Amino acid sequence: MRKHSPESVVEVLSQYVEAGFDKFFFVDNTFNLPPSYAKSLCDLLVAAGLKISWRCILYPRNVDEELVAKMARAGCKEVSLGFESGSSKILRIIGKNFQPREIKQVAERLKKYGIRRAGFLLLGGPGESKETVKESLAFADSLALEFMKITVGIRIYPYTELARTAVREGLIKPGDDLFLPKFYMSHGLEDWLRTTVTSWSDKRPNWAVSEQAVNYDEYCLQRMLNVSGKIRIPILGGQKAYIIGQPNTSNLFPALLKEKGELQKIITPYIPVRNDPRIRSVTPSLPRP
Repeated sequence: MRKHSPESVVEVLSQYVEAGFDKFFFVDNTFNLPPSYAKSLCDLLVAAGLKISWRCILYPRNVDEELVAKMARAGCKEVSLGFESGSSKILRIIGKNFQPREIKQVAERLKKYGIRRAGFLLLGGPGESKETVKESLAFADSLALEFMKITVGIRIYPYTELARTAVREGLIKPGDDLFLPKFYMSHGLEDWLRTTVTSWSDKRPNWAVSEQAVNYDEYCLQRMLNVSGKIRIPILGGQKAYIIGQPNTSNLFPALLKEKGELQKIITPYIPVRNDPRIRSVTPSLPRP
């Protein structure tokens, strides 16, 4: 695994702090892996005394109480838990190396140390049934997280097991260009799943539903961008970040947005960002790992 040293990460964060930023999002999907690296980084953040707050994404395994305590001391305020399902059967099918009991344990530890929690479910994938959907929804409800996002339909990425499954089932062709999004939905669940998820979320104000089970062609994508001109992305804490859409441009770059004191790093593969006075680009030197 290639990674930056904890020392270099703290050095770069110090440059951001000097530029006026104090809120950060570690976008690595597995901040806690390996645990020794995460603990070392937290220790260095405390020692540096940067007075920052930050959020991250945790893999719901190998998260012991020592790590959570170190994260809290280092300024972690919010954590995203992408556990995708509350069904042991589905977790096995999609290749996750954790079980619902581990997810619950991590959620309880984060709550103990005052770290807000966001959960994410992906429903409608291979092997999904009405029973596993109900199991996932009930499990998510039992966690009592501060925020819960449910995605209906799973995006198909090239060269993945899901793409191979979609080809076998005739949902896509082997040569399909998947740059424009195409989504997998377990056969027979389409209408029922949307209705069920909407019913659950309507009764829970901190739940949000993302409807992804639509296969956009280029015209549909451009219409989506042209109609609104901007796409709002809700983030924990009630702040808003914005991406300004330019569907005919191909430049792809990360943008750092500072609005109302909230820093959000935005990297998007198919909704480019154009110049806008609200977007502030900061590029400190970062040594190669």
